Amino acid sequence: MKILNLFAGAGGNRILWGDEHEVTAVEYRDDIAACYKQQFPNDEVIVGDAYEYLETHFTEFDLVWASPPCQSHTRMARTIASRAYNKTYKNDKVRIPDMRLYGLIFFLQHMFRGKWIVENVIPFYKPLIPQTAFVGRHSIWSNVEMESVPKKKRAEILNSWKKECVVKGLDLELFQNTKFKSRKDVIVHNCMDPEMGKYLLDCVIDGL
Repeated sequence: MKILNLFAGAGGNRILWGDEHEVTAVEYRDDIAACYKQQFPNDEVIVGDAYEYLETHFTEFDLVWASPPCQSHTRMARTIASRAYNKTYKNDKVRIPDMRLYGLIFFLQHMFRGKWIVENVIPFYKPLIPQTAFVGRHSIWSNVEMESVPKKKRAEILNSWKKECVVKGLDLELFQNTKFKSRKDVIVHNCMDPEMGKYLLDCVIDGL
């Protein structure tokens, strides 16, 4: 199966997919894309804009997986707005929700003929398009049949990105030795639980 992995990050969703699929990953940040490539050397890694790549290449794939940035949709956004009013925030930025999330879903619903999965957070507002399922802490929109999966209790890993790296199966030595442009704990925490990534891919395969 030819898989397009958009907004790939460091590849948390990819870890348990195996090597039987042909995967193309698109990541905007060159440092994170380089980290992804070192972990998955057989994948084609594109450094660029995921939306633009999808518009040009969507006919080439059997499955499109997209995990667009979630910061402007997360429930934490309202907390940050409250901090702004209370003058208690420092470097937090209040973001206008990036509604390209829904443009992406509409595009895949009406233009793409393969299977698709869009993953994001559970938003602070009523979503414009109802979710297909909830998998852990993730909202899922898809044309694939799936059951919701409860969130795992892993509070013990949240105080250490190194522990979270190990639990998620990321290459700890690689992360320790890589100079990223942003905080490593944020990059690691943004990686999907690999078991969730495998569950969603298995739902696609089971439906073929």
